[in-house]
Amino acid sequence: MVTELIERLTQKVRIKQEKGDAIFYEEKVLKPDKKNITVETKQVFIPVWQIRGKKIVEVNAFTGELLSEPMDEGVEVF
Repeated sequence: MVTELIERLTQKVRIKQEKGDAIFYEEKVLKPDKKNITVETKQVFIPVWQIRGKKIVEVNAFTGELLSEPMDEGVEVF
């Protein structure tokens, strides 16, 4: 996760410097250090409804969205 985040935040920056009549352009790659990024994880319980018919459909009971992947094979309808 940290590596992916660093890749997404990495940017090429063009810096313009003027000294007298001369103009200099310099390209630098700026990216955050690993030590400046912390990752916290929390366990979240999401209620899931399972609707059975010709197909089994699982619905996030909190938002009402259909789940693209089954949460668990042990999900029950309450």
